[in-house]
Amino acid sequence: METMDCSSDALSKPGAFDRAMTDDGRVDAKALAQLLDLPMSTVAPALGLTHRALEINPTAPKAQPAARRLLTAMNELALNLTEGRYAVSWLKTPYSAFGGQTAADWLTAGDLDGVCTHIDRLVRRQPD
Repeated sequence: METMDCSSDALSKPGAFDRAMTDDGRVDAKALAQLLDLPMSTVAPALGLTHRALEINPTAPKAQPAARRLLTAMNELALNLTEGRYAVSWLKTPYSAFGGQTAADWLTAGDLDGVCTHIDRLVRRQPD
């Protein structure tokens, strides 16, 4: 069984999607959508706001808890898959655990909880 690398170098590495963070510690939803290679119309429902609202204010306070949760989950997935591009690919690949849909489809439906729960199971190597 593999063990996590808990060296100070591993813990200090930035997450694959941390570039979506602003200098004041907010998640920029527009930047996050771009890093995930998803349209804002896919990300917005999962963050609890409309596409238009996030285009106007991509760091909207109301979106921050969900945006931070998505950012954290995707960073963990990228770490476990070794690169951000593999996590992005995972978002767009249909899986039986998602009823033949993609995780991005679930985000579009506003099901951030389902996506994050599945990522957590993957990271912990628990079966579906």
